[in-house]
Amino acid sequence: MIESILTTKLFIPPTRPEFVPRLRLIERLDVGLYCKLTLISAPAGFGKTTLVTEWLDNLRLDAKKENQVEKRIAWLSLDEGDNDLVRFLTYFIAALNQIEGIDATYGKGALSMLQSPQPPPTEAILTSLINELAVTSVRMILVLDDYHQIEAQPIHDALTFFLEHLPPEMHLVIATREDPHLPLARLRAKDQLTELRAADLRFTSSESAEFLNHVMDLDLSPEDIAVLETCTEGWIAGLQLAAISMQGHNNANNLIKSFSGSHRLVLDYLIEEVLSQQSENVQTFLLQTAILDRFNGSLCDALTGQDNGQATLEMLEHTNLFIVPLDNERRWYRYHHLFADSLRQRLHQSTALSTGDEERSVAELHRRAADWYEANSFTAEAIKHVLAGLDFERAAGLIECAARQSLMFGEAQTLMGWLKALPETMIYARPRLCLAQVWVLIFLGQAESTEPYLQSAAQSAPEETSIQGEVAALGALIAILRGDVQATIELAHRALECLPVEDTFLRSLVVMNLGLAYDTVGDAPAAIQAYREAQAIGQAAGVALISMMSLVQLADLEARQGQFDKAASLYRQAIQEAEQPDKPLNLVSMAHANLGRLLYERNELAEAARHLETCIELGRQWGSVDMVVTGLVFLAQVQWAQGERAGEQACICQAEQILQEPMYSPATVALARAYLARLALLQGEVESAVRWMVQSQILTSTGPGDSRRIEQITQAMVLLAQDQPGQAVQQLAPLLQAAEASGHMGTAVEILVLLAVARQMAGESNAAMVLLRRALELAQPAGFVRTFVDAGEPMQRLLADLQAKIEPDGAPAALRHYCADLRLACSQQSAPGRSQTCRVRAELLSNREREVLQLLAEGLSNQEIAQRLVIALSTVKTHINNLYRKLGVQSRMQAVNQARKQKLL
Repeated sequence: MIESILTTKLFIPPTRPEFVPRLRLIERLDVGLYCKLTLISAPAGFGKTTLVTEWLDNLRLDAKKENQVEKRIAWLSLDEGDNDLVRFLTYFIAALNQIEGIDATYGKGALSMLQSPQPPPTEAILTSLINELAVTSVRMILVLDDYHQIEAQPIHDALTFFLEHLPPEMHLVIATREDPHLPLARLRAKDQLTELRAADLRFTSSESAEFLNHVMDLDLSPEDIAVLETCTEGWIAGLQLAAISMQGHNNANNLIKSFSGSHRLVLDYLIEEVLSQQSENVQTFLLQTAILDRFNGSLCDALTGQDNGQATLEMLEHTNLFIVPLDNERRWYRYHHLFADSLRQRLHQSTALSTGDEERSVAELHRRAADWYEANSFTAEAIKHVLAGLDFERAAGLIECAARQSLMFGEAQTLMGWLKALPETMIYARPRLCLAQVWVLIFLGQAESTEPYLQSAAQSAPEETSIQGEVAALGALIAILRGDVQATIELAHRALECLPVEDTFLRSLVVMNLGLAYDTVGDAPAAIQAYREAQAIGQAAGVALISMMSLVQLADLEARQGQFDKAASLYRQAIQEAEQPDKPLNLVSMAHANLGRLLYERNELAEAARHLETCIELGRQWGSVDMVVTGLVFLAQVQWAQGERAGEQACICQAEQILQEPMYSPATVALARAYLARLALLQGEVESAVRWMVQSQILTSTGPGDSRRIEQITQAMVLLAQDQPGQAVQQLAPLLQAAEASGHMGTAVEILVLLAVARQMAGESNAAMVLLRRALELAQPAGFVRTFVDAGEPMQRLLADLQAKIEPDGAPAALRHYCADLRLACSQQSAPGRSQTCRVRAELLSNREREVLQLLAEGLSNQEIAQRLVIALSTVKTHINNLYRKLGVQSRMQAVNQARKQKLL
């Protein structure tokens, strides 16, 4: 979790005072800076990390000598715990922000997305980060050390995407024991890969002599050096172990002749020799601290029971005993990986021989390590050692305490790994672990598997109100996901009775779900109260997800009630909050979509198009096909109103293509299909709309009431197009009654308009006039326009008749003016040539503007254009605004259509 991040993983290991210069390799690394990736791949003990740190020191020294700007360096040492994608990317971003000399803070938006309960695709998260990095003019190098620890394919995929879109000023270095699962062949073919392997890293004869006689301070003959080099094949770890073992022998020549064989055999032999020369206290220190991945003096003291940890570490470093400092202050260290492996093996053997109970002795060391980590707030590391020590009871307690925080920071995979390490019986025996398991299953989309754990949690702690509250809260969440409104309301109220006031996250989630349930059954006052309460709790507690979702839901409800000004203000408030870098962005696409729909109703078409295009762009960034298809369908309707037939058809085609793919929400599919049927009616394609109606009646949507209501109103529109006003009235009358009972005056306006048309078609002119006047009285304060305009020619005649009737009877001036304005809007919609465009000569577009225009035509988002052209996102927006101005348009689709008309594409 981000609070307990180990900063030692981000430190560049300092270079040893005495080392063998490797100028031939450093030159190759220097040349490799012009590629995307440098790969240093070799088995353990070949000096990969040492080489990289020496090279980085050289770069800094060269920059100072030549009075150049230093290359900025980020470092990340990986371990097996980094196989959680969220954890890996959190450390990845933390490493970039550890760079000295750069004031910028990278990845705030990416971290926000990463740690949201439903994060977007990894590509969207990385796109946000890459765009931030792309604007820097500073050359950066990021080193990923020990990448062989990474086995998770999602991380390999993420790094592949990062490499493919690597900012031009950035270079990636990977040090690993085995080749990573990255597109190395493709990088190699494009000359974007520099490789150093075991054959390159082996010491040459001269390097072996330098190391043995100068660094290790031996006095070996050329013959002895040649024997050692032949035996170890230039393997640096083998040479170092041999040198250490010889430091305690009077006759080095005899020792050299006594060993030979494979690296493994040489290693085992030499480590035995090295350890035998250490004092008993040092041997005990090495074995007891071998279980640690990294350590400082205080942590070592906790394991050994002594108070000389720091002094011992400094002594071990001074004697070159395979210890690696992790910071310049010499506070944190680690053992060389080969040495650590051998020490751990020896630890298990020695404890088994001395105590006869290996597990208990090693477990005690893990317990002490866990004590230290827990006391220093490194909970994840404490859990790791407790699990390694098989102390499942204590592990269970720690996991219970850490579960909520892990979920809040998006580390569901890490939590799942901890739970998997516990016996299943222990999970069922502890209600909070059952609840943690339920959260994980919901996050993984497996809510149907939660029932046994919920039941166990409820039965295990019948008197513990906080447990019962969380059980009910999770039950309400699962119920609303299933569409079971009554169960949601009952469980939500039960949860609120039990949950403690300080549990603001759960209480805000429960209250919001309660609002959704009330909204669905048409209890508008209760829904509004719930949404406002959830938004206030979420905002006060810093739970941005709940706060923003409640805002959007409240705005939707206000819009259905005909309170357009309130709704627009709430949508804009949500959009403004989402512009802050630490807020989640996925829900803001919904705010843009619904605000765009509201602006369309008010006939503010240009602004509506801008919001809908933003919705589509954000939906693509976050991988939300639901928001993309919603934005496309609404944008198609806007473009129909603007007379942009080519853009309208392009949106419809894209939406139809997406609707063939699996969708997250059936309600979104129902809504999109219904609005496409409405578009078909506007286009005069009645047969297409009839086919939709037949299909929708067969399927009979069981989704939320809003989507079902939209389907039913659209079916009535189709019936009117088929000249069946009587059936349309039968369809609409109960919908009007329900809308008025729920206070949904916005919905009532739409139904009243259609009923007026139906009555007029049936020859009931007086009834039609009454219905239309009632619709106008409800619609005028909110500023409805398109509901009337889109009703077509019959509405134009009705408005003319109504205006003639209300002029002499003393109707309010506001109503008379509103009726006149609607008649004008209807006449403008039907007038030919209403799409005003201008000609632009190709030479007036700059080369870059033409490139941007071409990419717009290919359907790329602003972020994708920035990546393709390697320019800043703000620069892309400037070019697009220039294109709008020169082409005389107000949207991307209009720009592309106009460019095609003028043969600029």
